[in-house]
Amino acid sequence: MTRVTPSVLRRPTGAAACLAGLAAAVLLSGCGVAETQPAPGTAARVQDVSVESSTVDEAATNGCSFLADNPAAGAQESPRSSLRQRITAQLIQRAAVEQMLDETGIAMRSQYDADVADIDNQLALQYVDATPEQADAVRLSEEAGAYVRNGLISIGESLLRDETDEEPVDQDSGTRGEQELREWLSSHDVQINPQYRLSIDDEGNIVDDSVDQSAQLSVPVSSAAPDDVSGLPAEQRCG
Repeated sequence: MTRVTPSVLRRPTGAAACLAGLAAAVLLSGCGVAETQPAPGTAARVQDVSVESSTVDEAATNGCSFLADNPAAGAQESPRSSLRQRITAQLIQRAAVEQMLDETGIAMRSQYDADVADIDNQLALQYVDATPEQADAVRLSEEAGAYVRNGLISIGESLLRDETDEEPVDQDSGTRGEQELREWLSSHDVQINPQYRLSIDDEGNIVDDSVDQSAQLSVPVSSAAPDDVSGLPAEQRCG
């Protein structure tokens, strides 16, 4: 089972890291089963925020076309459905963190703006040959990662200050923020379209329903065996 957990402390080294190494933000574990479904055309409904299927599918399609046009990006070939899952999970996390910040009144730390500026600079410098749609796909995922990472550090920092009366370091703040995210996801209404084969387990992890429950791992996807694409037609492959 794939448990998707936010990689709040790993800043990407370049915009390509999002698509070529997107799996590095995903962990493998056990899974649960979604009991409700969002409206048609919606990939996920995260409390009050919708993640549209068109947003996910366009990003996956353009991300895959970018990797096909730029083999030097170094991505392993994988099913396109895996990228769709990972983008969906990222956007679910982003929607959750956005609402957590609103609910608590905690301000996003300034590093988020710096990270977004860095993403835009990297896109302008490194992806001059990418189509606008391909660049948008990279930016969508990179920005979501930056939002989740910085948002959870902001939340964790505020909580740890109240709990310990000390000034926490980013790593501890990120860990505390991740804990709060899992609690939020497990206690709020999160509906995921079954076509993306994801659900929220009892511990608040985003999990992959497409893998047998007996196959439980706890290593980064980037260190695990790549998805088998040998039986897939070219249009269902990515990389």
